[in-house]
Amino acid sequence: MTLVYPNYYTDPARFHKTKRLCETYKLEVTDQLTSANRYEVEYIINKTRYIDDEFVQQFPNLKAVVILGTEAWMVDLKTSAVRIVCIDEDRGYEVAEHAVALLLATVKRLNRIKEWRYRCSLWGITRSLSSRKATETRGAHNWARVTTDTLYQKRIGIIGYGLIGHEIRKRLMGYNAKFFYYSRSPYPKNIEHNMLIRYLDLESLFGECDIIFVQLPLTSETEGLISAKQLKNCRNSLVLVNCGRAAVIDRQALYEALKCRKIQYYAADVFWDEPMPLLTKFRFLRNCWITPHMAESLPNRRQDLLEKALRKIVQCQEQ
Repeated sequence: MTLVYPNYYTDPARFHKTKRLCETYKLEVTDQLTSANRYEVEYIINKTRYIDDEFVQQFPNLKAVVILGTEAWMVDLKTSAVRIVCIDEDRGYEVAEHAVALLLATVKRLNRIKEWRYRCSLWGITRSLSSRKATETRGAHNWARVTTDTLYQKRIGIIGYGLIGHEIRKRLMGYNAKFFYYSRSPYPKNIEHNMLIRYLDLESLFGECDIIFVQLPLTSETEGLISAKQLKNCRNSLVLVNCGRAAVIDRQALYEALKCRKIQYYAADVFWDEPMPLLTKFRFLRNCWITPHMAESLPNRRQDLLEKALRKIVQCQEQ
């Protein structure tokens, strides 16, 4: 039976689903490489891990690498003739859109516009009673007195540069921003050059960036990875956006940093306890905005990129 190796982190609790899906396509799968089964691997399914000639040489009978996405930006093969196959759909664009929406809402202070605060103030009542027809040259500029910011030429960091992080970067390229990233295994310089990103260690990332996206899975290695040490060294203007998992950030350290305005804003689609508790102290922070884990909630959407990858493997076998 054809052996398939998924070259990415697979949650042990979910691997049985991957194995069952492979069996429906009459394929065998392994998430543990040994000196023996490297010779048996015929297909590799890859997300974002770097692949070069040295890597594929470990698999003498490898026929193809199937990418879970529409572009093989992480592949750099110069001498190997191994086939590279992409599927016809990307993963993570809906999460990337949500993360960027949270960022724009905080940068433009959309979450701070409280109509009742404006209307109940003497200044607001007076302005409302003296409203005039707006024209091209006459109007009440910024009548809610909200000061906004911009993403233009900001320094943007991405913690966990994977498929979603890549989609986030693509959506923010038009702001002429500078991009940095942190991951367990940095990409080679040629990949960084092609994508216009630069690796920084975690402390440096918090010290240099105006905006940081957190897109990490929750594992024993990442739990509490972002601690008081990093948050104390960040810029006071930092906007932190988390659409990964809440527990990769130390809860109490983040609360203290928000309370004393060490971090300007925290926007997230995840929380440590879900649904978000009614009486959590984070609800009382004006610079914290939490959405109810809704980034992947498109109606009638069934996204199974692994199944598409397996179909590509079957097609390759038939050719």
